[in-house]
Amino acid sequence: MNKTRYLITQIRSLISSNKVVILIFLLICLGYLVNLPIDYYKNLKTGTFRRLLTSYDVTSATFLPYEIITKGTLYFSKETVEGMIRVEDTSVHSVILTGGKYFSSYPILSGLIAIPIYLIPILLKKSRN
Repeated sequence: MNKTRYLITQIRSLISSNKVVILIFLLICLGYLVNLPIDYYKNLKTGTFRRLLTSYDVTSATFLPYEIITKGTLYFSKETVEGMIRVEDTSVHSVILTGGKYFSSYPILSGLIAIPIYLIPILLKKSRN
């Protein structure tokens, strides 16, 4: 019981000493979340959906949870790789073709951590296939 009280005291002290940092973090998150629907509707109007993926180093982590949940694999299907291709490019730099399968050329930990976030919309069939 004393360990729990000590831990709670330490957490309270950390929060009270970093109120400005936490406030800045929350304001940045709020700005990001407010911008999401605006950016999404702009993409729907223009048809440039790849604009949300700022660089190829995030495409593998973005699509890997979908592959794991829907297909149970750590590699990408050809259709998924084709979905990663941006309008101006002809290939995807974030995957490597090995043994006839497309694997991420970047570490996959961030994709694995994102699985719970992807799980709900995929199970509710709210994601676009």
